[in-house]
Amino acid sequence: MKKTTLFIALFFCFSAISGFTFFSKNEVKDKQETAQTIKKPKIEWLTFEEAMKKSAEDKKPVFIDVYTDWCGWCKKMDKNTFQTQEVVEYVAQNYHAVKLDAESEDATSFDGQKLTYRQLSGGVFKITGYPSIVLINSKKEVAVAPGYREKDDFIDMLKKFKEDRK
Repeated sequence: MKKTTLFIALFFCFSAISGFTFFSKNEVKDKQETAQTIKKPKIEWLTFEEAMKKSAEDKKPVFIDVYTDWCGWCKKMDKNTFQTQEVVEYVAQNYHAVKLDAESEDATSFDGQKLTYRQLSGGVFKITGYPSIVLINSKKEVAVAPGYREKDDFIDMLKKFKEDRK
């Protein structure tokens, strides 16, 4: 009798623990699904060629985020600046956006020349540090702004370029 009672008690203890574990896993899964459904604002990134073509058509300037995969400040700018609602909205209304990996051998064309992204960033735009922002208006006037920027400074820079290059 004592063995049966002990067996039943242990059975209920293990059942309770298993149920708790099952509940906890489901609760964590629900929280993860909820976090995934809350979407962060995102910039619509175009290829260099797409952005230049659109700029020629609608006269909006192009902003290019020149980055490398190993650049910590580039990653921080992606997370802290490019995902803020104000930046996403301002860029969408006023610019065409491009992400350009400065070490990529992917090819594009600029001013009739076929170039790799590495040649474009280092040779044409003269980028020496990352992150760097390249701004190009519809007349193909270019400005380069090196370094990390917080959202307000970034938006101010975009506004100033757009106003100065009218």
